[in-house]
Amino acid sequence: ILFSSIKLSSFFAYPLMTLISVPSSVTSIENSAFDRCYLLSQVIIPVSVTSISEYAFDGCPSLIQISIPETLMINHISIDSRIEITRF
Repeated sequence: ILFSSIKLSSFFAYPLMTLISVPSSVTSIENSAFDRCYLLSQVIIPVSVTSISEYAFDGCPSLIQISIPETLMINHISIDSRIEITRF
């Protein structure tokens, strides 16, 4: 099944997720999509994603790295300063 967005609270408090590589069919990630995924440490976002809502990764204390394309603006996203942003 292909989907074009990761909807509000899609993975809310998902207990086992440590890494997510967003599928290339996704173009947007909505608010709280990964809220309270306490073990999530790494996120890889493909070039297809053109928007990420401000609190998409809210409540992810283990998150230390997000890989995003150069073309994606992230100025409005709530991201802790300790998180490493890698551009490709």
